[in-house]
Order: sequence, then C-alpha cells, then structure tokens
Amino acid sequence: MNREEKIQKIKNGFPSADAAAGRQAGEIVVTLTAESLPGLCRYLKDSLGYDYLRFLTCIDYPDRLEMRYFVHSYNDKSDVVIKTVIDRSGPKIGSVAGIWRTADWHEREAFDFFGVIFEGHPDLRHILLEEDFKGCPLLKDFKSEKLVPLPKL
Repeated sequence: MNREEKIQKIKNGFPSADAAAGRQAGEIVVTLTAESLPGLCRYLKDSLGYDYLRFLTCIDYPDRLEMRYFVHSYNDKSDVVIKTVIDRSGPKIGSVAGIWRTADWHEREAFDFFGVIFEGHPDLRHILLEEDFKGCPLLKDFKSEKLVPLPKL
C-alpha cells in the first residue's frame, strides 16, 4: 500500500483528522483531536502495520501544549507523525502504552517535565525527577529559585 492509499484510509476511518504527505519519503502527518488519538493509534497499529512508537514529545506554546507521536512501520519502512493539541491549564490525553510498550517510558517523561496526565497509563509516576519535585521544568513559565540564569555574553 502506498502513502496516498494510507492517507485515504486514515481519512476514511477518521474523517475529522487532517492527514497529508510529510516532508520525508514515505512519511504521513496526521493532525487530530486529543479524544481521537487512542483510536487512531490502535488503527495505525492493527490495520496499517505501524508496529513501533519511536518516541513522543510535548511542545510548549504560549496558549497550548502540542503532543507529537512518531510511529514507524518496520514492514514498509514508513513513518507517521501524529499531532494533537491539549489544554495547557489541565493537560490530559489518553495513554497509548497499551498499544505500544515504548509509550510507557515516554509518557512518564512527558508527565515529569510537562505535567501531562496520560489517562489509563499503567504506572504514571515520576521517572526522572524526584517524587517530591514540584512543578514542570520544561514549561516555559516554570520558575525555581534553584535555577541559575545563564550569564549574558
């Protein structure tokens, strides 16, 4: 199945999703709502053969947080980038750890650094920060008296 056929299948299964060809060969970029994310991920794995979550990350914008998921198919060496926006004031999204095991670690990292709650995660707790750490250090508005500003050169 070629990239255009996959894009059409995604659009048919998820009409509210915006799916298009990405910049790299074989890549597809899908933008959709956070509520649709777990269903799309299950579909990508079970129906289109995207068997590996390379990583996921969170991007902090002034008015929102954006989650990005990078998934790969070992069978046809193609990639899908999934983008979804979540509310900055109460960041929640469904966990995909039950779909791809690699999500377990990456979701815990996003929880640590951005405060994203992954609903349905099997063990959502700090993975890199201390258990009693307060705040989300990768949010742009994070303040801490322990941080030392870089000197101006």
